[in-house]
Amino acid sequence: MNRRLAILLALVLLVVPKLAAAWWNDDWTQRKSVTIDASPSGVPLTEPVGRFPVLVRLHDGVFPFAQAMERGQDIRFIADDDQTPLAFHLEGFDPLLGLGFAWVDVPGLKPGTKTNIWLYYGNPKAADVANAAATYDADTLLTYHFGERNTPPTDASAYHNAATTAGKFVDAALIGHGLHLDGATPVTLPASPSLAIAEGAAMTLSLWLKMEALQSNAILYSHRDGSNALTLGIDQGVPFVQVSDASGSKRSSGGTPLTAGSWQHIALVGTGNQFRIFVDGVSGASLDAVTQALAGSATLGTDAASTTVPSAVDATPAVKAAHAPSHAPGATGASNPAHTPTILAPVGFIGDIDELQIAKVARSESYLKARMASEGAGPDARLVALGADEESSSWLTGYFAILINAVTPDGWVVIGVLAVMSVISWLVMVSKTAFVNRQARAC
Repeated sequence: MNRRLAILLALVLLVVPKLAAAWWNDDWTQRKSVTIDASPSGVPLTEPVGRFPVLVRLHDGVFPFAQAMERGQDIRFIADDDQTPLAFHLEGFDPLLGLGFAWVDVPGLKPGTKTNIWLYYGNPKAADVANAAATYDADTLLTYHFGERNTPPTDASAYHNAATTAGKFVDAALIGHGLHLDGATPVTLPASPSLAIAEGAAMTLSLWLKMEALQSNAILYSHRDGSNALTLGIDQGVPFVQVSDASGSKRSSGGTPLTAGSWQHIALVGTGNQFRIFVDGVSGASLDAVTQALAGSATLGTDAASTTVPSAVDATPAVKAAHAPSHAPGATGASNPAHTPTILAPVGFIGDIDELQIAKVARSESYLKARMASEGAGPDARLVALGADEESSSWLTGYFAILINAVTPDGWVVIGVLAVMSVISWLVMVSKTAFVNRQARAC
């Protein structure tokens, strides 16, 4: 019995390393681990994050472009179980420059944990299976990568909300290519049903931006429908949100200032009755206001009022800062001039933008913090880390394949003769063992 247990244990010890080194598909010869770190050593999150598009940056220092296909058609992302393919798409893949950007649909992130996935490559016969629409959840209404050269931005989400006008192409932005807003040429979003906002609805708008210089009342995003409007702008470096209806307009005050010449992530989150602005994943200014019903098209870079009413100033006759006291009970008419700040006529935003996303839900602070850490560059990009390259160890790859390919024809003859002799020796041993057993039973 002890002998049988020892044999069984030996077999288990032989099998366990094979399981630990499981390989998703032997047609792929290379892989590397990708760690998404939501622990204190990476990006400490305070709450779980559901489906999440993680950006995996590839460059010569972490990825051997020569081992992959020219356009990255053989790239695959596999879950930690080494069985489940993950949806992904490539925003760019350039072996000559040694740069690539892969967006991967990760099922979810948990606070204090590390999520591991696998990046497979090295199959010259692989077909391209990248799927941009499947990379995003159903709440993502629009995603612009701004990779188009002087043509309207296309939408990577499943809603296909491509812009109707083009902007100015930026060759080197934060994530590959980007868009330049010159303060005069807006990018118009489509007037699609999916981008219409219902009264009291939740929403999130987020993007990366780099201001050229401080501006007064610069409009970054504007959506108007009659007297209703939602505006995201920057006044002397401080982002603001403004909500308008038939009674007038309210604007947030205070908040986290932006730095000219630096890429920063900004997000506008509406819960239905309140708006908050996040800068680099940190909550800043807020405004208590009900989301107004908005149909039609929105614009990037200028105030949408300039295309619908004679004057952008006339479109916002009364703007009240969020901190300004309201009228006394029973008061009517315009806002109290003593508490109404002087707001200059809106101007177009001047600067670069990248990675615009609109969602029909209020994204959490952890979600925005994870996005900022995934997509940013420099010391704050601590969410994603790539491991060392690994090579398949199947019979047809790796060092064993090198040895097989090195065998000469006469060597294969010798191997064949030895194989035949081995089979004969096993047959002789089996027959002699059977003969001895028969003789023993006869006695």
